[in-house]
Amino acid sequence: MFSLQGMAVVSMFLASLLLVGFLVFARMSPEKMSVWALNADRRRAGVQLKSLRIRGFNIPYLEAGSGEPLVLIHGFGADKDHFTRIARHLKANYRVLSIDLPGFGEATRDIGVLYGINDQVTRLHAILVQLDIKQVHLGGSSMGGYIVAQFAATYPEMVSSVWLLNAAGTFAAHQSEMMKTYVAKGKIPLLVEHEDDYQKLVGLVMSKPPYFPQAVLTVLARRAVSDLQLHRQILHQFVGDPQYLEQCFVNLETPALIVWGSEDKVLHPLGADTLHRLFINSEVKIMDGIGHLPMLEDPEQTAADYIAFRAKLDTMPRRTAAPVKREVLTGQSAPAAIAAATALGARIPAGEKRATPNINQQWCLKKRPVGLIANGDFELREVAILPLAEGQVKVRNVFLSLDPAMRGWLIDRPSYVPPVQIGELMRGLCVGVVIESKNEYFVPGDFVQGMFGWQTHFISNADGEGMTKLPPSPLPLEANLGLFGLAGMTAYFGLIDVGQPKEGETLLVSGAAGSVGSLVGQIGKIKGLRVVGIAGSDDKCAWLVNELGFDAAVNYKSADLRGQLKAACPTGVDVYFENVGGEILDTALSVMNNFGRVVVCGLISQYNATDKVPGPYNFASVISKRLRIQGFVAPDYSKRVKEMLGEFSHWYSVGKLKYRVDIVQGLDAAPLAINKLFSGDNNGKLIVQISPVR
Repeated sequence: MFSLQGMAVVSMFLASLLLVGFLVFARMSPEKMSVWALNADRRRAGVQLKSLRIRGFNIPYLEAGSGEPLVLIHGFGADKDHFTRIARHLKANYRVLSIDLPGFGEATRDIGVLYGINDQVTRLHAILVQLDIKQVHLGGSSMGGYIVAQFAATYPEMVSSVWLLNAAGTFAAHQSEMMKTYVAKGKIPLLVEHEDDYQKLVGLVMSKPPYFPQAVLTVLARRAVSDLQLHRQILHQFVGDPQYLEQCFVNLETPALIVWGSEDKVLHPLGADTLHRLFINSEVKIMDGIGHLPMLEDPEQTAADYIAFRAKLDTMPRRTAAPVKREVLTGQSAPAAIAAATALGARIPAGEKRATPNINQQWCLKKRPVGLIANGDFELREVAILPLAEGQVKVRNVFLSLDPAMRGWLIDRPSYVPPVQIGELMRGLCVGVVIESKNEYFVPGDFVQGMFGWQTHFISNADGEGMTKLPPSPLPLEANLGLFGLAGMTAYFGLIDVGQPKEGETLLVSGAAGSVGSLVGQIGKIKGLRVVGIAGSDDKCAWLVNELGFDAAVNYKSADLRGQLKAACPTGVDVYFENVGGEILDTALSVMNNFGRVVVCGLISQYNATDKVPGPYNFASVISKRLRIQGFVAPDYSKRVKEMLGEFSHWYSVGKLKYRVDIVQGLDAAPLAINKLFSGDNNGKLIVQISPVR
């Protein structure tokens, strides 16, 4: 018989041998070791692996528990097992399902497939239909939170509540140093190029990373490196989505629990504030000392907070969204104004000749205008629409933007864009609706935006280039041409970047009642400036002061413009935003302060001049007052458009930005309607409605 001491020695020897064998096995076969560890984690959590198929994609998912379904969506570069450990704490209360999105985990992951937010929202809907889930609670981490929030806004009748964990998709969230570096330089640690970088990524993403066997980390690192090309493509589509959540949606009523780790280095915690304003029945939980993945760093506390939130859903006071107000001026009859204000009547706009489906009407330049645009300067052509080739898209144009810059495009001289040539289609920014598609990214009913020109229809090339898909939004479609279009870009970057205003300064804006000037003045008020506008009628001046909050407004058609400006700007002008030129520019220079800034956006008084235009008579004041004068064009800032969209979305949602549109009905009216911009007869952003929205 063995003595007790001998048995202890043998046991220690066998245990040591077993440990050595285990370590050697893990070293030699990390893949097998990783599978073993993953399965052990799933067994402890009590989740089962299942799968389904949608639209050619294989979708694995984990399921546990029973009750109301809680569907969880992972973030970028992650997979369904990010929720395995927290499922252990949730399964007693809910039917928990965590899903691999296409492109990630064990789901179908093909290069060349579209993985944008809108695409994944559509696939999530198909997944829920396949699972026969008609009412759902949704949770999402990071990119998954972006998808969940957009899903709730798109399909509110299906969603009982949302759980947003360090969610992407807001301007504020994307202001982390990591995301700003990616946008500026294309570099981001989330894209793993070498296996050694993966361990650094884990430390960066999580402030309190849980224990992972080395074999698991090795396998995950190898997978991340092998997926580099796919992940680079997906991240580009994800970050390149055209608009932030707060720009697309307002006053979402779905109850929401918004969770953020205070130490998140991937997405800025200020994103929680934006989401809290967006979801009007929401509460925010900031987790001290936690990074980007609360469900992995502290699954027990994260689950407890969620269970407490769900427990009070039935008794939670619910706010109801107030209707979104907007002002629409059409200059048409009362019935036409009502139809425009309700957006979107089904009728054909008054005076419009509806083109047949296979005929495209186009305004082409016939001769270069002299002075104002006249009858005969453009020619209306009708051309047959050919059957679509593979990859092409047919768009029915709905709204066309009319802008002062268009007059400059008709002059045969060098500029920031080539002039429109004789016989060419007149260019112009439009929003329209897809009516036919042989491109998998665009489907009939999608709203799109692009330089589609003065025509009833637009046919894309085989790659669908030049079109931006517009996500669902409570705002009227035409807002994409004004507030959130070129006018918004011009106003924001012209004032903020070129004008460089400082709180307490005085801002003077010419053309202040126009689409750009009215926004410039409102931004100035938001930034703490005294704002004075110059407009062409007493009614416009009253609108600037009473509706938009300008401190004062001056009618340039009245006598003694200089005296009026001195009275309205008793301490002088620090920033002058120039839209007009001519005598107004001369007078404005006389009231500028030393070291003032003049932002030259437009010179609308000179665009139709037939003789040489004299320079400013008061130009010597530029020297004596040490003024800085700088011109700019909006396309200079095209890579920073999300910055403007984020700010405008917030300001509009809290009532700090207002806008109005002047809608002219029918493509036939476009050539002469543009002259309203130069006579001052327009009231707000000038737009042509070419066809019904629906």
